[in-house]
Amino acid sequence: MPFDGSLVLANISGSQLYKMLARASSSSSRALSAAQCSGVRIAANSSAFGGRVSAGSYDARPFADEQWKPLADSHMYDVLMPRFVAEGGDAILAPHLQLPFHTVPGQMLDLVELYVTRFLPITPILDHRK
Repeated sequence: MPFDGSLVLANISGSQLYKMLARASSSSSRALSAAQCSGVRIAANSSAFGGRVSAGSYDARPFADEQWKPLADSHMYDVLMPRFVAEGGDAILAPHLQLPFHTVPGQMLDLVELYVTRFLPITPILDHRK
């Protein structure tokens, strides 16, 4: 973890989540960070800014066998993210988008440590990435 911080829980629509993922994967600026997501998949191509993400899905059963479902524009999703990102850090959110969120009690580093010790051994699926 590069710095201490807190996690927040945001309840956002599928269309907002899709826009966040599209923005994070479509940057023409090196200053914009790529979003690192867990439980979400996107299909992206080499189109121009704003058109790279062609599909999105989420893992509906994250602690069991995977079951991927398409993101539904009108469905509301609970998304955990660093407060830094929720407040516009790394420009992953569009500048005009203000997310309503609730702070999760505890520091992010402590929560990550708790998660890691609870779910050891952690064996991430890399989906044929090298």
